[in-house]
Amino acid sequence: MSEAWDAYLAAAARISGAEAELERTLTDRRSAHRQRLDEAHRQADELRDTAGRAEKRRRELCRRAELKLRPLGLADRLEIDGSADGEARTDTEAVATALDEAERAFQELTRKVGAEERRRAAARNARVRADMRRTCALRTAAFLAAVALVIAVVVVLAVFVIRRLTPPEPLRSDTAREAADVAVEAYNTADADMLAGIACGSVGRGDVDIPEGLAVEAAEEPDESGDGARLAFEATVPGEPETREGVFVFSADDGGWCLSEVRF
Repeated sequence: MSEAWDAYLAAAARISGAEAELERTLTDRRSAHRQRLDEAHRQADELRDTAGRAEKRRRELCRRAELKLRPLGLADRLEIDGSADGEARTDTEAVATALDEAERAFQELTRKVGAEERRRAAARNARVRADMRRTCALRTAAFLAAVALVIAVVVVLAVFVIRRLTPPEPLRSDTAREAADVAVEAYNTADADMLAGIACGSVGRGDVDIPEGLAVEAAEEPDESGDGARLAFEATVPGEPETREGVFVFSADDGGWCLSEVRF
């Protein structure tokens, strides 16, 4: 989940960087076009000033020519070609045309920039939506995995508790002799699982512990009487000079024979 969040933060940082870069690019382009427009307006103003000075110069020349030709009676033949006015008019029209073209180019660039912004915004929104869907899927998968893990842990704990609280069913033997052999071997090998396999009664409740290093020597045959049997034995305990005498008590029911009590 932390990896998905880190990926989401990295994607958001990349998107923010791309937005900042686009904004800088658009700002630079607008600034450049504004500079070009300002330069064109400045040149137009200069041309207008030049045209004004040329017109003023033409008028002054015409006035002087008229003053010189009038005494000679030639004022009516004065011809003014208006070249200066024509040049000024031509320059003004060129400037106006240039301004119109610059304005159209700026509008076209603005349209293209707007289209590019919309395209990038759509792509950015699509990436964001894809990242959000991927993040939601990862979070959902992580949540489901956590729920499954919790359920598995609860089931394992429940099984463990049930097994701990439920005493194991004794492994019944068909005869008292077989049960006695298993009990003697379990004590001689200190095998608690083997002892639990044939245990019932107080032994099945865990009231009997097997001393470490205990050696048991039992009688040949158990003494059976009715639904019970007893098997006498002698036990040698490490650290004790004398042997102990004891007896295994077995019980029988419909399931077979099991070890119900151990007496020393």
